[in-house]
Amino acid sequence: MNNSNRHFITTRLEQRRDSNLYRTQQVRTASARPAQLSSNDYLGLAQHPRVKAAAQQAIDNWGVGSTGSPLLSGYTQLHQQLEETLCDWLGFEDAILFNTGFAANHGAITCLLHAHCQAQGGRIYADRLIHASMVEGMLNSGIRFKRVPHLTWPSTAQTHDWFISESIYSMDGDRLSIAQSRDFTEQSPVQWLLDDAHGIGVIGEHGEGYLGQLNQQVKLGTITFGKALGASGAALVGSRDDIDEIRQFCREYIYSTAMPPMQVAAILASIEIVRGREGQLRRDALNERIARMKELIKKYQYHSVASDSAIQTIILGEEGRAMATGKRLKEAGIDVSVVRPPTVPKGTARLRISLSSTVDMKMIDVMFDHLNAERT
Repeated sequence: MNNSNRHFITTRLEQRRDSNLYRTQQVRTASARPAQLSSNDYLGLAQHPRVKAAAQQAIDNWGVGSTGSPLLSGYTQLHQQLEETLCDWLGFEDAILFNTGFAANHGAITCLLHAHCQAQGGRIYADRLIHASMVEGMLNSGIRFKRVPHLTWPSTAQTHDWFISESIYSMDGDRLSIAQSRDFTEQSPVQWLLDDAHGIGVIGEHGEGYLGQLNQQVKLGTITFGKALGASGAALVGSRDDIDEIRQFCREYIYSTAMPPMQVAAILASIEIVRGREGQLRRDALNERIARMKELIKKYQYHSVASDSAIQTIILGEEGRAMATGKRLKEAGIDVSVVRPPTVPKGTARLRISLSSTVDMKMIDVMFDHLNAERT
């Protein structure tokens, strides 16, 4: 690297540090586990004995890796079983697995939506606060797109157009109304790509999320396995033809090593739990913690975004204040995420609290004790 390039990079890094925007990885250890209020493991399944046992059994049967891309040697009976399970659970014709939600969303837009819009002259309408993976997909697809106000629908969309949204939004935890979504899509010709990353597992009688309840309205859906299901990876669900289009032409799928069989086995075990009685008990426990968090936010009059999901926020404003508060909470044994620009607008730095069914209810009270102490 020549000196001018090095100076450019070091200057950018210094500016980020000076602005309290410098990101660092938080190293977790197996022995020291603070109270997790930053994890997406909403139902506590990452440590579930049945999930871990399923992964171990798959290691014994298949080894630790898939050894190839899904269209060569990496697709096993477990991969096929997971795709069939997703279709049965959510009510779609076909499913396809990806290593990450980012790859699934980016690939869906640059492959399927690109092909549809190019052939039919359509455009994309997208909620203003959709995930970065979908924003990148739109930017890289070459499709005309328009951002619409948050939690609104595109009133001027035509038959060949697409609408992209999330079910529960990842930064603030606010969400679409299922009833209003159904009403709008029944009246509008728009085709809908819905990312249900934060809804799957926690919404619905059997954890089927928005996708399971809106399978007649959604054209293409994204599922991630790294939230309520406690694993990692993602899938797209849709019609047989649309999924086959992705299987044939999506570069993110074709040129990636398939997810390890042990991961697939863990996901299958998680889905079995989520769909059963234990899954409902865990959702009930999660909802109790959500209710307590909302109660304390209101009681102590913290600035927040209205949310009845596992994602709760306390908006502190200035980046330095948010960083200092997050640091003090971590020193007290409470791990919360601090979210700053550019992820959120300038002046709205916040604590992002992710609740789990397994979090000790008392820890929520303790967190507010520490927050309130700062006010005095």
